[in-house]
Amino acid sequence: MRIAVASFQHETNTFSPRLTEFEDYLQVDSWPGLLIADQVTETLAGLNIASEGFMQTAKQHGHSILPVNWCSAEPGGKVSDTAFEKIMSIVLDGLAKVAPFDALFLDLHGAMVSESYDDAEGEVVRRIRHQYGEHLPIVASLDFHANLSAGFVNQVDTFAIYRTYPHLDMADTGTRCVQLLEHLCEQLASQNHHQNQNQTNYKAFAQIPYLIPLSSQHTGSAPNTLLFEQLAELEKHPAIHNIEFAMGFPAADILDSGASITVFGSDKQQVDKICQQFYDAVMDAEALFSDNLITTKQALSVSQKLTAQSISHSPILFADVQDNSGAGASSDTTGILADLIKHNARKVVIAVLADPHAVQQAHNAGVGAKLDLALGGKSGVAGLNPYQGCFEVVALNDGNFTCTGEMYLGCAVSLGPMALLQVASDQCDVQIIISSERYACTDLAVYGHLGIDPLDYEILVVKSTVHFRAAFEPICEHILSVVSPGIHPCQLSQLTYQNLRSNVRLGPAGPLHIKQSTLQ
Repeated sequence: MRIAVASFQHETNTFSPRLTEFEDYLQVDSWPGLLIADQVTETLAGLNIASEGFMQTAKQHGHSILPVNWCSAEPGGKVSDTAFEKIMSIVLDGLAKVAPFDALFLDLHGAMVSESYDDAEGEVVRRIRHQYGEHLPIVASLDFHANLSAGFVNQVDTFAIYRTYPHLDMADTGTRCVQLLEHLCEQLASQNHHQNQNQTNYKAFAQIPYLIPLSSQHTGSAPNTLLFEQLAELEKHPAIHNIEFAMGFPAADILDSGASITVFGSDKQQVDKICQQFYDAVMDAEALFSDNLITTKQALSVSQKLTAQSISHSPILFADVQDNSGAGASSDTTGILADLIKHNARKVVIAVLADPHAVQQAHNAGVGAKLDLALGGKSGVAGLNPYQGCFEVVALNDGNFTCTGEMYLGCAVSLGPMALLQVASDQCDVQIIISSERYACTDLAVYGHLGIDPLDYEILVVKSTVHFRAAFEPICEHILSVVSPGIHPCQLSQLTYQNLRSNVRLGPAGPLHIKQSTLQ
């Protein structure tokens, strides 16, 4: 088969006031910037990305790959209409250049919201269908945090969703998509050959009536470990092609925000039955979710006890879960920093706080200089203020490094100039890695880039929710999720949703959301 490969990804945090613009798709962060045509195969080679897994496996199976584009922007606010239309033009023009093709693979996220389209991926597929018709086989890879709508599910023939968080199986998901596409095309060919009009590919779709914060979505923790074991068992049924479970991205205030189940198979009765069985399992798991969020003061108290008991002397990790740029936050809040200084914390390093102005001042002053800075808090969100203090410049670098951890292995990162600062106080020992661009701290290479070893510290603070675990769990025996102000909300019951469908609980066992329009 001749298979076109295209991509348009974004995880949209609608609580962020900052629009995601076309220029954000050009930025090299944990992923490459916008890639066109042959750049897709050249740049993605060997990386843990769904498109790469799909292309390599498809070529091994004898298919011809027609690369159109690949693009992803750091999670943030809604994709601007200008950016959406520019990238849609790139996709549609690129498809026209490589036509004719027998099938299409789409590397999507599933939680993209634009200024005009709450179901932005649904709009992407709608436009492609308008151009190439209903009979073009389309398979998609989707992120674990997809917010799926019935409209999107109806437009795509089949799809595969990551099954790990941290997402260690992105390339593997691309490989699964090859297998699903081949099976789909075999079924279609058989129908055409026998002139059989009976449907052999069925779908069942169900949305879960409670939201799951990202801080509870780690697939290495209960109840998620059990849920995915159950999914694997149910998927063994001979009538079932695949079961896809998205845990959702609740930082999107849209109608279809939240977890969902999609089941594909050859027997409608069995597809519906299996979907109901897994739905029941997810509902039963609601009571098993726990909120492990604690304050910085509580985390310091716990860490003191753990350090006294430990014989390994490994760092204890504090996850600043609500200031995770990987979920659209600003990565410049200073709540944890202020708390650590207030409580005279020792041997701590925070990574990574985005403040290009402070970085520039540090580079202008040079290593060893002491600066009075209003650090962070420049996102413009009310209540998220800078921290005013004196800092010593410890190290400087250009922000260009290559990831070494399992999830992002081999990915080049370019964050602009960076600096390592030390709080200028004899009462505490706190350092902060600052960057010019937002970066969720998910890889240990960021420390070596500034000449420090994370094992030299007692406490590592990372602005990340779960992805950090892939790189940090091997060196940190204890991980504490700390709740501090940020615009990636994890305490969902405190949010006022405007657009979410009614009768959805705001968190496992949380309060029931009733859409305002239904009360009028």
